[in-house]
Amino acid sequence: MFADNSIKAVQSYLQQKLEKIYSVREIQIFSEMILDALFDLSKTDLILNTRKFSESELLQIRAVSKRLIKKEPIQHILGVAHFYGYDFKVNKDVLIPRPETEELVALVLENHKGGKLLDIGTGSGCIPITLKKENDAFDVWAIDISEDALGIASSNASESGAEINFIQSDILKDNLIDRYDIIISNPPYVLESDKKDMQESVLDFEPDLALFVPDDKALMFYERIASLAINSLQDSGYLYFEIHESFGQEAIQMLKEMGFQNIKLYQDLQGKDRIVSAQK
Repeated sequence: MFADNSIKAVQSYLQQKLEKIYSVREIQIFSEMILDALFDLSKTDLILNTRKFSESELLQIRAVSKRLIKKEPIQHILGVAHFYGYDFKVNKDVLIPRPETEELVALVLENHKGGKLLDIGTGSGCIPITLKKENDAFDVWAIDISEDALGIASSNASESGAEINFIQSDILKDNLIDRYDIIISNPPYVLESDKKDMQESVLDFEPDLALFVPDDKALMFYERIASLAINSLQDSGYLYFEIHESFGQEAIQMLKEMGFQNIKLYQDLQGKDRIVSAQK
């Protein structure tokens, strides 16, 4: 139980309850996220240690710790994920935004000053919303097959004040009906065989639809999106993909065969192949 109702006591409680499952650093991050999301406490507040919690507030913290013990993602428990300096609602219907995708967004912002842009497989809407917030010169559209995901994305866009045009569509079956200067996608690319090496928090709580592809169809989404892009991009328009680290060269070859030019492969901050760009 809690030694008292101070911040330090809460941090000690979380450390004690979670230390058999998570690292010290993970628990520290969880503590900061919980105290920020539930009680709007900054890192300065944590250092000052003057906040006292009521009995009901301590019960809230206890409930969060119980869910963490079951390896539920902290973002789902708190209902929010941080991405590129913004907060996005997330739940079981959308993929939790990853740092690698922030690098994809940063690359597009660096290379383009505006234009009509389409995000395919938008999920929480973190990519198009961030691009619009960072540069209002983008005319932003976003597609997803999931009505539930689009509900989350629309809510995120509304709360952030970003004007995004959302479309429900299955890009494996449907064609694009407009033309764009930029098409961007972080499609499902994790192999089914990778499941054995993945964390339970991902396998049990995040949507398979947004994550996995069959081992024998590793490029299925890239091939389909590239074929749509070659017809729907404006002349000299750009295509951006986030990719599986093992398929950079295969993605490059596929894009060459489809007639794209100026193809580039980028590594993420971990030195892994992660982003491919190409020009029509």
